[in-house]
Amino acid sequence: VEVKESFAGSKNNLLKTEKISILFNVIDIWRKNYVIKKVIIGKGDLNVVVNENGEANYNIFKKSENTDTTKFSLDIQKIVFTDLNVQYLDNETRQLYQFFFHKGKLSGVFNSSSFALKLESSFFCKHLFISSKDYLTEKEVELTSDFLIDSDSKLYKIQHASLTIQGV
Repeated sequence: VEVKESFAGSKNNLLKTEKISILFNVIDIWRKNYVIKKVIIGKGDLNVVVNENGEANYNIFKKSENTDTTKFSLDIQKIVFTDLNVQYLDNETRQLYQFFFHKGKLSGVFNSSSFALKLESSFFCKHLFISSKDYLTEKEVELTSDFLIDSDSKLYKIQHASLTIQGV
């Protein structure tokens, strides 16, 4: 399964995976109650990119021409992933993160500008570059955290976190 990134003209993948399953109630969709009970992703690659202008490649939903001011909300109750290579490249802030997730669970309610996420994960951190300094190289990591994300103001707040790093 391949999901292309949202940059115009790009043929690069945002996600390429051997397995993806989505569990939802079809009647909820007709009622405009967008609830996904569970997404399962297995063995693949996720490549998140933010360009020099701060535009992200994961905005894969088409913008509506509808003038309705009702905010879109997508409730994803749980995303379960295993054996997932994740690369996050932010060209605007000069950050590069490379992780291999052994397993993880992610949940949250997503809307147009701000949302909360809960993450429970076990992963191998290959690199965590900020500017040109690698802050975490070749370490096993356990992370459980609650995040608040405001994409309009580019604010990312860690509310609660438990972090274990191999050898630290």
